[in-house]
Amino acid sequence: MSAPDPRKRDMLISKSLSYLLRHGAEKEKLPIDAQGWVALDAVLRNNRVRTHKATFDDIERIVSQNEKQRFRLKTQDGTWYICANQGHTLKAVVPDLVLLDKSTMPSQVYHGTYAQKLPSIEGSGLSRMARNHIHLTSNAPWSKSGIRASCNTLIYIDTHKCMDDGLVFWRSANGVILCEGDKEGVILPRYFSKIEKVEKKRHEADNESGGSQKSA
Repeated sequence: MSAPDPRKRDMLISKSLSYLLRHGAEKEKLPIDAQGWVALDAVLRNNRVRTHKATFDDIERIVSQNEKQRFRLKTQDGTWYICANQGHTLKAVVPDLVLLDKSTMPSQVYHGTYAQKLPSIEGSGLSRMARNHIHLTSNAPWSKSGIRASCNTLIYIDTHKCMDDGLVFWRSANGVILCEGDKEGVILPRYFSKIEKVEKKRHEADNESGGSQKSA
């Protein structure tokens, strides 16, 4: 019998962490504070993590090696805690965020999606759905890709126009740009500055180099 693939195991542990820290802590009866921190011992005892026989070393490795830096660890009074940097649907959680203004906003900010979703988005806008924020990325060196590698369409946002109309933008600890949208949780189509089709994964290469997107 072949040994289990350690990369697959890490992926499964990471998925369990994402669920617990972003969405399921309350349902799983995990104590979580207002910034989204949970005691690591409690996470390791949870069945979703325990089923993978995850250890502290596993969690530390996954946190440090995650390309998008989804999680953070800290120690306080001898206790280790873990949190998700963004992506929450838990309404009571407000992670550590930095407010962006026109002087600190990157020059290009965009949302990754799929061509088949464009008719709906062009009609009603970008919605945060069940999450607390709409996730955006940018051409800034500090910006982590907040979009899936399989996305083939980028929607560029006129953030200055958004700000003029009262929309607020934040930067997460892992460099994702977040926006709650309007009172309905939407960035309306009138704030789209450009929609661009891209080759698969091209946006990842551009983001890593800090370069701007070229029109397809």
